[in-house]
Amino acid sequence: MAKILAVDDSEITRDLIKLGLEKVGHQVLSIADSRDVERILNSQTFDLLITDIYMPEIDGFQIIEMARLKSPKLPIIVISGGSAHDQEKIMLDVAITSGADATLEKPFTLDDLIRLINQVI
Repeated sequence: MAKILAVDDSEITRDLIKLGLEKVGHQVLSIADSRDVERILNSQTFDLLITDIYMPEIDGFQIIEMARLKSPKLPIIVISGGSAHDQEKIMLDVAITSGADATLEKPFTLDDLIRLINQVI
């Protein structure tokens, strides 16, 4: 199964991702502080990156950029639910043009996430 880095400032979302994906056999490193991403990407390799867009300090677009510089072929899924609905869809579209492989709007189910993971890796 995949080794996944999940970045989200929401504890509920991190728990859903980590616990849910570990139940189906993935190894998940889940972090709340987006400032740790660069250090972690420099010290470990991953099969997939899942990141939120709206986070304090470093946002998802900056994380995409960091990940692409370090591992250009690393699959990236962007998740978000932090703004008005129309704005949310625009930001998820921007994430694709910024280098994400796929997006998922919050709230989502574990089945939705697993299906998307299977598509990108």
